[in-house]
Amino acid sequence: MPEPLFEVRDLVTRFRSEGGEIRPSRGVSFHIAAGEVLGLVGESGSGKSVTARASIRLQQPESATIGGELFFRGQDLRKLDAEALRGLRAKQIAMVVQDPAAALNPVMTIGDQLTRIHRLHGGSEAEAREAALLLLRRMRIAEPESRLAAYPHQLSGGMRQRVLIALALICRPSLLIADEPTTALDVTVEAEILALLDELRRELGMAMLMISHNLSVIGRICDRVAVMYAGRIMEEAPTQALLATPRHPYTMALLASVPRGTKRDGPLPAIPGEPPDLARLPPGCPFQARCPGAAPQCTAEQPLRDIAPGRKAACWRAEAA
Repeated sequence: MPEPLFEVRDLVTRFRSEGGEIRPSRGVSFHIAAGEVLGLVGESGSGKSVTARASIRLQQPESATIGGELFFRGQDLRKLDAEALRGLRAKQIAMVVQDPAAALNPVMTIGDQLTRIHRLHGGSEAEAREAALLLLRRMRIAEPESRLAAYPHQLSGGMRQRVLIALALICRPSLLIADEPTTALDVTVEAEILALLDELRRELGMAMLMISHNLSVIGRICDRVAVMYAGRIMEEAPTQALLATPRHPYTMALLASVPRGTKRDGPLPAIPGEPPDLARLPPGCPFQARCPGAAPQCTAEQPLRDIAPGRKAACWRAEAA
């Protein structure tokens, strides 16, 4: 197999807190090939965002301890100094976050924010403005010339998200990390943003890590899916295989709660209970307290194991289809 563009091996993140040590990532491993989209899905609090940020070393050393191995194009990210990391993240790895209002600078115009990035990479003022206009048009933002003079608060939520994507793509990165990029948007705008992301990644040959708690979003754009719970990967499979034949009880429960069609006889089934406290994790499978099929075997650690070519699950019951 060709070398992955991005590879994470046994990632562990630790935070100190008054309640004890919190580990949002507990031995997480995944890889992404060039041009591939990997979905990372799970309930809020599963550790998805912390895992993504730690995988490109965005967590500050004083607030977190990060263990494991991180490789981008075969380069060990753990060995890069702060300046080298900033250069890599500025040119080859980009990130789109959930809340563009918090990510965009409220006292700078959209044009200033877009052109500043281009100028930092050696472009002239005229080149930077032309690149910014081209990106806004590419994002299907109407009247892009006037939008350059606007401030973030003067744009709709959908427009702000498109601007944030433009900021991330201005240097044509090889890897885009999209952390819940459509959560705050209405269904119509969400569909437009997802279609745009998919179109752009195909056009640029860009790999993506798409983070979401919504399996229907993941199903629209991802090649493979990793399901995360309590800091661990519970199942990994090609998207269509996972949606059709989930093998871990947690994945089954997530899929059961996805609305299908417009007519329902009753409320959607919900997963009972709450995700565990990451500072006080139970021994064995972290999902056992909420799992309808829990058994004595679940009190022992369940490693993520191969159950079929390209498919893995961390459950002793899981078998290939």
